[in-house]
Amino acid sequence: MATIVSDSSSDENEPVSPGKTSGRQRKLEFVWTATRLEHTPRGKFWVDLNRDGRVKEISFTDSHNSQQMKELIRENFPQLEQADFSR
Repeated sequence: MATIVSDSSSDENEPVSPGKTSGRQRKLEFVWTATRLEHTPRGKFWVDLNRDGRVKEISFTDSHNSQQMKELIRENFPQLEQADFSR
């Protein structure tokens, strides 16, 4: 399960991927965990998640549709290749 733990906005109009040049860019930090957490991980648990590659900052623009967002998440978390994002 990927969980958004923070949201930082930027007014930059830099392209995120080829052809994606319009719209405001947002960087969201995702944490992939086996279970849903009630709080942001801290301490050794946070360090372990980072070391294992389970924390990624992913940039989206306003022009990304939901399918493109899902693909960016799958690209950053190969473990979620077969994940069902419908719920």
